[in-house]
Amino acid sequence: MDVRREILGVDRKTGFSLVELLIVLAVIAALIAVVTPIGMNAMRKSTAVSVARDLKTLSQAFANKIYLDGELPQTINELGRNVSTNPKYGIAWTAGEEREYIIFSNAEVDIQSLRAILPSATSSPFPDLSDLDYVSGGLPSDTNELTVYYSFSLGSSGTVESGKLTSLGSTFQEIIPRMIDIIDAFQLTGRVLSTWRDTRYTDLGLNPDEWSLPVNRMHYSTRVFGDKSTDNIIIVTPAAGYDFRVTYTDGGTSRDNNWWVFYSAENKRWYHKDYTREVDITKLEVIEEKKS
Repeated sequence: MDVRREILGVDRKTGFSLVELLIVLAVIAALIAVVTPIGMNAMRKSTAVSVARDLKTLSQAFANKIYLDGELPQTINELGRNVSTNPKYGIAWTAGEEREYIIFSNAEVDIQSLRAILPSATSSPFPDLSDLDYVSGGLPSDTNELTVYYSFSLGSSGTVESGKLTSLGSTFQEIIPRMIDIIDAFQLTGRVLSTWRDTRYTDLGLNPDEWSLPVNRMHYSTRVFGDKSTDNIIIVTPAAGYDFRVTYTDGGTSRDNNWWVFYSAENKRWYHKDYTREVDITKLEVIEEKKS
């Protein structure tokens, strides 16, 4: 027996066993698996907050320039420092008396995180973007699918008023007629929409990211109807915390937060959950959810 080992507690065996090393590695891997998504989400949110702040600040600076000086800025750098550096921003506006202004950026930002902060932001190109007028020194019109947009109009006192919440409009009355035209045209091709979330939008030329959040307390979706594989439909559901009050063409009514209405491109009518009862869509109401 080694007296030194017995008296001093010194063991010639040093280091870790293989099992101990594997346990440590497993713990580290578990910590990385937990911490990494949290860190990534924090980074995405931080970037989205920064871009949202820039978009709002630039829109207000643009509004102040017009309201106080009575003229458009000659260059985008008049609105702030480093606006034309990376990430770059551009400003454009539509023709006509009631102008709509659009700020766009090449900032690498998660659009869903951005829209959670700034609902009217979108990554969908606006119609005829190349035909708009631009402030010089900013991004040119040759943008791509990664470009983010924020549209706004100007109030009488130079205040910024948020523009369209989506490229099809901001309200049910604006969005639905345009979406119906799109899905009706698709129905005439004889094709059916994909069952995949993204492609069922891109099949129609819509950006799936733009429809990931509710718009004025409503969710909009598209797909082929499960029991009628030839019918492409538009589904409208209430956002969390709200119900639909539905009025049928036969005069009956109902309400439930789990119920939804849909437009049939095949029949050109609105229905509730299935094809059994037709809905008077002009009387559809969004109301607060019933408390149990």
